[in-house]
Amino acid sequence: MRRSFTLLILVVFLVGAAAAQDVMSVSLDPDQLLHAAWVGPDAPFDCYIYVEAQTANVGGYEASVEIDPKVALVLQATGPNGWTNFGDTSNHIVGYMTPVPVSGGIAVLSTLTLMILEPDVLFFIMLGPSTPSSFGDRAPGYADGTTPDDLYACETRVTIVNEVLDSEIHSLAEVKELFR
Repeated sequence: MRRSFTLLILVVFLVGAAAAQDVMSVSLDPDQLLHAAWVGPDAPFDCYIYVEAQTANVGGYEASVEIDPKVALVLQATGPNGWTNFGDTSNHIVGYMTPVPVSGGIAVLSTLTLMILEPDVLFFIMLGPSTPSSFGDRAPGYADGTTPDDLYACETRVTIVNEVLDSEIHSLAEVKELFR
């Protein structure tokens, strides 16, 4: 009986591990996963493609950068560790000279420099499959840095830029008065 129970636990653990899905998305901060922010219209700004990965390092990745509505342009795309993009600034087919280490389950894969064309307009940054894609039309993905034949398709998250915030402005005295 004990052996059957141990085997059942092992099977459940392996099924749960196999069901784990990697996530690739864009963050507005290189040090934390920030998926919403207000960005001013005066200058270009950077954002970062990252992956929440189940591997120890990343050998390359594929993704397209999609902006909806098209109120911003990707001016430049760069990356670490001998980053070579065989696509363009919005269609990434990337390899690294040295694999990018995954630290704390996260690896920053590249830096994008964007310029807003229409200020104060809400827009979304999403990642989709590259053209062509090793993952079909399903999703972006990456190659394991240790075993490059191991490919991982990723789920994605949407990043919101210039989300409309509450525009009512209060002085510090007005806020304090609310708590009296």
